[in-house]
Amino acid sequence: MNPPQVKRLRKLAGRSLPALAAGLALAFLSTPPALASQSSPVRNGLAAAARAAATSACPPRTHWSGITVRCMRVRRLTVSQLSPADQALMHEALAEIASGSPGHLRIPALPLRRPAAAPPIIPPAQCVFIPGVLVNPDRFTACLDTLWQVTDLLIIDGVPHPMGTFDMNDLQWASFSGTSASWTHGMLMMALTGTGSLLGGFEAELYSGCFLAQGICAAVSLTSPDPQTVTILPRGTYEFGWSEFDQGPSSLTTGASNNLSPFMGVQFLNTAPDGATAPFFDHVRAGRCDTIARTTDGCVNENFTPTVTYSGVTHPLVAPVAQHIFTAEHTLAVNWGVPPGHFANDQPLTRDMNPADIRLNNLVACRGVTLAPGQNCDEYPLATTHEGAAFQNAFSALAVPASANSSQGGTTRAFYRSNRVIDGDPFYVLAILANGTRSW
Repeated sequence: MNPPQVKRLRKLAGRSLPALAAGLALAFLSTPPALASQSSPVRNGLAAAARAAATSACPPRTHWSGITVRCMRVRRLTVSQLSPADQALMHEALAEIASGSPGHLRIPALPLRRPAAAPPIIPPAQCVFIPGVLVNPDRFTACLDTLWQVTDLLIIDGVPHPMGTFDMNDLQWASFSGTSASWTHGMLMMALTGTGSLLGGFEAELYSGCFLAQGICAAVSLTSPDPQTVTILPRGTYEFGWSEFDQGPSSLTTGASNNLSPFMGVQFLNTAPDGATAPFFDHVRAGRCDTIARTTDGCVNENFTPTVTYSGVTHPLVAPVAQHIFTAEHTLAVNWGVPPGHFANDQPLTRDMNPADIRLNNLVACRGVTLAPGQNCDEYPLATTHEGAAFQNAFSALAVPASANSSQGGTTRAFYRSNRVIDGDPFYVLAILANGTRSW
């Protein structure tokens, strides 16, 4: 990418940074031939693309009369819109990834194209790639699988005439750390097949979304330095990876957070020969760094709801509290702390970091509990939640040994810190009795 292109991208990003800095930018550079030379099956496929493109003129113009424009358009696909051959190829590739392929596909039809000196970009083992779905397998991982179709359009008097199409599958993931302000962002692009002018693929330029997100995050490429120029060929696989790090408020001061979600994922910047642009992006929509849960910076996938476990098996001291929570989750009018699908009215808890709320929750829940020497009042939902006794009536409180209450407190504090659960974050509660019986 030459300096004028970078300057233009930064200017565009200044107008709409959340959209343009959502992830990777691809500037398509192909110059397609005429449609007339294509075979009948190809023309039939392009006719379908023309119908799909009819409502998406690129670039936007007020008046089209007498104007002819060439541009590239990108849209999402579903699996059913792929050819049977591409569906089979995609499913075979995803199955190989799920089986633990060491960073790249061994399928002969999908040769790997990666710089020789670059290390393999390996998807996290916990990622499950489902086309069209953002998967959140744990508190520190986000996975995304999107099918794309690139269409080369010739727009004459406002009517789009597709010259060629190209289908591809984009797998992305982000791996965070609760004890680090940096994370890994990876992408595996599986190019499928093309038609018409894109039968042989296309050339593109790409870079991390953090390239434009100054004051939010920054990135260092694990493969070729950004911006990268790549040639996307049919039935090839392409690996990209970045080591990214926090540059937001949480990197500068305590008690702050930084929402990465709008800046993580894939950004396509389609560039027509006349210089017009049509941004189109799909982002991972996950990622938050903070210095609230603890004073040092760290990042999580805030879209995953974590679970705190009170186990009378591994921590015998907490057994009386585990029994109380077990009973409360089964008998209260609201099944607080239980994931959907277990009881009649399952609801998560949400952390409350306001000291005044916590004191009031404890006061309201425990005012009718009589304590003997060596006992504390244990309330459920937890006093450190917005669902405590001061805010709703479905609660339980009873006397437990002080040692049990202390053990629970230590477990809760460690859970909040390690999972970086801050005010308003939802979480679940699992109680395990001394005999191993689980509350859900």
